[in-house]
Amino acid sequence: MLAATNDLETNRAPCCPAELSIAVLVMMAQEAKRQGRYPEAEAFLNRAGEQAKMYFGPETVSVATILWDLASIHQKQGRSIEADELCREVREILGIQGKRK
Repeated sequence: MLAATNDLETNRAPCCPAELSIAVLVMMAQEAKRQGRYPEAEAFLNRAGEQAKMYFGPETVSVATILWDLASIHQKQGRSIEADELCREVREILGIQGKRK
């Protein structure tokens, strides 16, 4: 689990409509993913990511968490190249160096 740096990543309830909207989209994506509805989960996460970038900023743990979830959906769909690109973006946001080949 990634370290919490804002209210969405704590156990505190979202405090405003933007946070609530992002949280609902992420929960809908998680449920769609659990049911194997990957295109739907991807759409929810894309919307959540766009909103999170606007609300929290583009290089925040919230955005990284959403991108990580999106990468896992790409991986489950056999879209490894896209998943790897998202994982690189997550590492950049979090300041983590990736493995060199």
